[in-house]
Amino acid sequence: MSYLPKEQRRSEIIEAAIEVIQQQGLAAATVRNVAKATESSPGQIHHHFESADALRAEALLCLWQRMKIEFVSQIQTTSPVEALMAYLGGSAHREIKETFAQLYKDLLEASRMSETMHAVLIQIMNNSKNKYVELLQEAQQVGELNEKANTEQLALTILALAFGFGFFKDIGFCSYELHDLVLHEIDMINKAFA
Repeated sequence: MSYLPKEQRRSEIIEAAIEVIQQQGLAAATVRNVAKATESSPGQIHHHFESADALRAEALLCLWQRMKIEFVSQIQTTSPVEALMAYLGGSAHREIKETFAQLYKDLLEASRMSETMHAVLIQIMNNSKNKYVELLQEAQQVGELNEKANTEQLALTILALAFGFGFFKDIGFCSYELHDLVLHEIDMINKAFA
């Protein structure tokens, strides 16, 4: 491994960790595997990251942000509700949707064993909730959602539905699509406040 400035070396390590995560999953992004990918020693990785969890957390957040940017660039919608449906996977490319789902599962598992990874999960969940609130508020502004609806509460409901339906799909329990239920929920709210 040749000498690189500290920030450049750190970036190289993060990129290697991202590649390991993409190819082998979150749990495979160990200090040893990342050191091997960068042709360095575990000690050199620990020079830049205090733990494997710290490395995984930073790499996962970088990967998540990149995927989100790629995903958002593919959303072609005419309304906030359509954008919300796209965020829920209603119009996502299958590969991106599956990658997000696998990363969520890996992160959920890792969060049970690590406070660092738990904090990353909470950050990602908060970001999702905030985006849903933003889209629901936009929907209120254009008349797709009644202005009396509590967007914070509805965003949390949608997040809970998304995770519940992810589980249902995994075990083959139901054939409903999440976006159909969310549209039904929005319709019910609009009728309740009409």
